[in-house]
Amino acid sequence: MQRLSTIPHTSRAHALGIVLMMTALVACSDSPETTSTVQVPINPGISIGEQIVAGLSVSSHTVLPGDSVQVAVHVPSQTKPEVTIQGNGQSPTGLKFAATDSGWIGQAAVQAPSTLGDWLLQAVGHAGTTPIKGFAQVNVVPTQSCGGSLTPEAGQCVVSGTGHRLQKTGSSLVNAGPDDPDVPDARLMIHPRMIQRYENVIVGCHTDSVGMIPIEAMQSDHAPPIRSQDDRPVVETMLTEGGLVACENLLLLPEKSLAVTGSRGDSGNSGGIATWKIPDTTAEPLPPMQHRDTLLDTNGVEGLATDGDRVYAMAKPNRVLVLQIDDDGTITLENEVTISELVSAWQVAIDGDRLYVTDAAHSDDFHVHTDGDHAGGHLLVLDRSQPAAPSFLGIANTTGSAKGLAVLPDQQVAVASGAGGVDLFDVSQPLGPIRLSTIDTPHSAQDVAFDSGYLVVADWETVRLYDASQRGQLRLLDAADMHTSSSPTGPSNGAGYGGIVAASHVTVSKGEMLVAEFDHVFMGSILNGLDAPRLTLLDRRRVVSPPKDGAPVNFAVRIRNDGRQTLWVTPEQTAFVNSPDSALILGPGETGSIDIKLLGLDTPDAPTVVHFTSNDPAATTRAFEVVHINQTYQIGDIAPEFELPIVDSCAGGTCEAAESCFRLNEALGQGKPIFFAFYSTW
Repeated sequence: MQRLSTIPHTSRAHALGIVLMMTALVACSDSPETTSTVQVPINPGISIGEQIVAGLSVSSHTVLPGDSVQVAVHVPSQTKPEVTIQGNGQSPTGLKFAATDSGWIGQAAVQAPSTLGDWLLQAVGHAGTTPIKGFAQVNVVPTQSCGGSLTPEAGQCVVSGTGHRLQKTGSSLVNAGPDDPDVPDARLMIHPRMIQRYENVIVGCHTDSVGMIPIEAMQSDHAPPIRSQDDRPVVETMLTEGGLVACENLLLLPEKSLAVTGSRGDSGNSGGIATWKIPDTTAEPLPPMQHRDTLLDTNGVEGLATDGDRVYAMAKPNRVLVLQIDDDGTITLENEVTISELVSAWQVAIDGDRLYVTDAAHSDDFHVHTDGDHAGGHLLVLDRSQPAAPSFLGIANTTGSAKGLAVLPDQQVAVASGAGGVDLFDVSQPLGPIRLSTIDTPHSAQDVAFDSGYLVVADWETVRLYDASQRGQLRLLDAADMHTSSSPTGPSNGAGYGGIVAASHVTVSKGEMLVAEFDHVFMGSILNGLDAPRLTLLDRRRVVSPPKDGAPVNFAVRIRNDGRQTLWVTPEQTAFVNSPDSALILGPGETGSIDIKLLGLDTPDAPTVVHFTSNDPAATTRAFEVVHINQTYQIGDIAPEFELPIVDSCAGGTCEAAESCFRLNEALGQGKPIFFAFYSTW
């Protein structure tokens, strides 16, 4: 038998303090019936627009398989609700409701599934014609290792709290926009590719340069925006000083005060490896890094890893360069090993007597290495028991294009597999690595980093934090797009920085995180035990032009909840921004959309921002940018004049590569046919 205790009168502001006392009769050896009391704190529900967010709470957020879990639901409604509890394909469980001064409170008991990991509970129903939704996450664990109010996370016992685990602590704009391509020595690529912390600076490979950003110069969200190259707090040294054009990979040798860069080479230029002396970072002004040595490689170099004085560099397409780097930065090629099983080398990691290498390319027969639709690369295991002569041991297929990798405890390796997500491999048998699981990510996993039980993933448009303490499993704890909230000092119309674009690198150490994306570098921290809803805008801006007939423009804004609690979002209605959707309610991991109608686009007061309000504590107001284009073209119109930078190159190096500029009118005047093909890559 179960009974609901009497709930005293309370205001909604104090509803969080209500405790539901649910009594269950259980059998004991010395008594046929013993009363056991389970306390379930009430999570107050809320009415949002024409919907109700049910306050769903559980007796414990950490349970064993098969445990009975007490569930309480608060519904702020005058009408008695009808609600069921659903979870992970289990049969719905009905609730019995009792009236209180703040609405209705229902309770039920549900049984935890046998599958380990997150168990999502959902309250679904209605009060009259008003729909009701609410969610709660429960972690199903193999053993209860934490006592009292502590909960297990990343192999630790932590105190739970409200907030976000991923916290942005600073950012810097590295690329403020390309130069005019017609200017001599124009800089067209200034994107951060890979970054590492060294003492009180962030050292970065910034495509055409190596640079340093003082930690104290990293900006807060409220700092005035950087608008020009001269405003950037970056001390740079051009790659051309080392005989190279661009770099993509970076390795630090802190005991030698050296940075090592790896370059793929492009447009007929050689790639290679270069060393750079890092100056005294306490000097004012901060001096630039100085070039020390370069080892050119025609086919280019990708990932770098170090063990003492020895550095392993993955050279295209399938070679391992074994290098010695002296204290002064002099590079000596110790050995060059070809791995015939490797198609296109990418990244490398060291673990004891092994090298783990990712192969980003498809196999020769373009075989799809997955049960899904992703064409994949490979993870290779190399033996380095003879450190100067690594040799092949084993290979496994990845679900996507294998990029970054990280070594995890218990003989596991995590691989960022692009659109395939994150692959976890068992490498206990190096001759035959086994893929344990694949964790789908919403975007494209480019890099991974492991630290103290956490795996951080650079997933193109978000940074994602996982609990990696259970072998073969990843449990999502948080995800962030590092946006800047709506601010009048934002770069365009008060929308602020919209969020990460092309996050391709992440590193984490002792809870401090660094992320590199298309234009910015970010610094952040990991705070354990915190839970909150997390609003992620999948659509961040809309380009519009005034309709000739003055008609409104309609579109949908897609939103995802990357947090672990129920998210609600409402659009701000104005004279020029309307929405038929009063609110959107999303559970953890869910995606939905809000329809928007823009009016008055042909008036001086045309809207430039759509605002959303939510219960995300870091985004109570989030801005969606509206970009206006006044000049439009229809099929049959005369195309406008434009210019594009181009690079002329010939197969086999039969001509000299030369940068130039394509001008439409010049080409038309010469009678040249024009064919446009658009593609994007990174």
